[in-house]
Amino acid sequence: MAVPPYAIPPKPVLFTIEAILQSNFLWWLAGRYTPIIRRLMGIPRKLEGRISAEDENFATHLMASFLPIRLRAKGIIHDIRVTNPDLNKPYPLESLTTPVLIFHAKDDPWGPFAGAEKIAARIPGVHFEAIESGGHLLLGHRKGVRVKIADFIRTHSPN
Repeated sequence: MAVPPYAIPPKPVLFTIEAILQSNFLWWLAGRYTPIIRRLMGIPRKLEGRISAEDENFATHLMASFLPIRLRAKGIIHDIRVTNPDLNKPYPLESLTTPVLIFHAKDDPWGPFAGAEKIAARIPGVHFEAIESGGHLLLGHRKGVRVKIADFIRTHSPN
């Protein structure tokens, strides 16, 4: 998920993203021969060549799982143009009563870490997990994240 402050990408970037999302072939081609799809998936440039084979395999399969991308294009474009910018509104997070667990990597290109910290600070009893690196997909931390999610669910389950 993106975090505030969120800005709609500049028109040339948005045009490129929308063109790729409208074509299964362009998505596949860009994913196979350029880093564009990796950036769209929130993998920071500095992680290239530094992630494990397991995480590389995960990222590759995740990108491929988006095919056929054309079927998802309208929803993704809506997120970019409408849903994500809506996060800039001052929602009453202080009134949440449900347990909340947030993970955010400091190098996530889809939202500044400071934005995630501000959101977390407004939620009563939040459990905020700061992750040093790993981008939007939390590469290098997926196993630990799954363990923490399972522990969180066990801790807050009524049974």
